[in-house]
Parts: sequence; structure tokens; C-alpha cells
Amino acid sequence: LNMPKRFQGYGKPLYDNLKAAHVAGKTRPTARNVLDDWKLNRPADVAEVSNDGLKYYDASGNTKPADLAALRKAIERMTA
Repeated sequence: LNMPKRFQGYGKPLYDNLKAAHVAGKTRPTARNVLDDWKLNRPADVAEVSNDGLKYYDASGNTKPADLAALRKAIERMTA
């Protein structure tokens, strides 16, 4: 698990989710697993969670969309 130098958007809650899975000895979560977790317990940095992506708050407080592909790439960067 690689901790980014800076967290942007949904980076911190994603890192926390991946770290919790790692500590629990679980396999690396998929983007769909992360969305399912966040549907049940939405992090503060995430505005909305849907079946095919999420909307998160940027540094200005505006919402931006992220689809499954973007979430998948972020997971790969943090676990490569």
C-alpha cells in the first residue's frame, strides 16, 4: 500500500478503505467494493455515491464526478 504525498478529492477516504482491508488481511478491494462500502458509510469528502461512480468535493467545495474507471486507477496507483 502506497501512501500518496498529497491527498486530493476522495484520496484520503480511499486510502483509509484500502488500509483497513489490508490490516484485516482481506484481498485488495475492487472499485465496486469501495463504492458498496461507501454506500453504507459515506465519507465526509464524498458528496454522493451511485452504482457507477461517485461525486466528491474538490478543494473549492464544488462537486466533481469520478466513474468506476477513475476509482479503479486510483486503487491501482495506491497499491502498485
